[in-house]
Amino acid sequence: MLFGPWERRGGSTCGDSLIELSFAHLPRGAQIVDEVVEKARRRGSSWHVAEALYYRAAMRRAAGDLRASLADFDAAYAAGADVRPAWALTLAESGVVLHELGELDRAIGRYEEALPQLRELHVPGVRQVRAMTHAFLGDALAWVGNDARADVAFSEARDLAPGAPHAEIVLELLTAHRGLARSHDGKAREAARRALDGVPSSIPDDTARVARRMLERALVDPEAAATSTPAAGELVVGPQCRWIRLPPGERIELVGVLLRAFMGALVEQRQKRRGEPLTIADLLAVGWPGERMQPRAGKLRVWNIIARLRGLGLRDILLTVDDGYRIDPRVTVRLDV
Repeated sequence: MLFGPWERRGGSTCGDSLIELSFAHLPRGAQIVDEVVEKARRRGSSWHVAEALYYRAAMRRAAGDLRASLADFDAAYAAGADVRPAWALTLAESGVVLHELGELDRAIGRYEEALPQLRELHVPGVRQVRAMTHAFLGDALAWVGNDARADVAFSEARDLAPGAPHAEIVLELLTAHRGLARSHDGKAREAARRALDGVPSSIPDDTARVARRMLERALVDPEAAATSTPAAGELVVGPQCRWIRLPPGERIELVGVLLRAFMGALVEQRQKRRGEPLTIADLLAVGWPGERMQPRAGKLRVWNIIARLRGLGLRDILLTVDDGYRIDPRVTVRLDV
């Protein structure tokens, strides 16, 4: 999905020529971008660090190092959280990495978090990114058995794809991939082969190459795309939500009234109405009761607090559901009073 959302704030750390050189000359390119990441950190600009990490993540994905790629996309997201294009795009990109890894529940959460933010952007290429993200979301939903929501996502992708050549290719590949989720009969396999024949493996768009690889693997092993994330363990919440203990056992202090208020509301919602999300309106009432504001400003406030909670370790526990958020129903929540 690489495109031009990195608005040039004080110059780019990773120029187009450097990126083209790096992708063309792996592994020397990886070394080049490693050097650029360190240069950006010395420069002290979170914007340039986010940009450099983003491109290193894309390069690592192209080289097949998916776990390292995911770590860099997550780091880019954290570094660029105050820059809307970087924030939205890295969420979508990290979803694609999780998708290729077969961690579909986590991928769905990333796509659903990214799409509302992408709709708010007005930068070159965002229509194509939205189309691709809807297509990947629809494919992931289909493979976890949610055909109704998959239909909606693919419909959105079809509306956005015309005029965006790489998005049209991704949509074609993932439509065939979805067909294999429904059936592995001769008709579905033939449609998959036709889609592969129409897209060379050397296609320049990295996201299209991901879709092509996924389709190739699904033809050979129909179970390859059907992996789901296992239950995520126990989340312990301290008194007045002053701290939380994540499933791996790490204790995190929640510093600030808003973080604690949001966490308390999410835990209460989980206890009283398990599975139902808190909407943006619900969370605005929790954080800023009685305050009037423009809808966009309200969304940005909620997104910022949710992003801070996710950045503290709740990214795969705090799920986006339609226009709201909930704690993953598979996680056990225990109050430590």
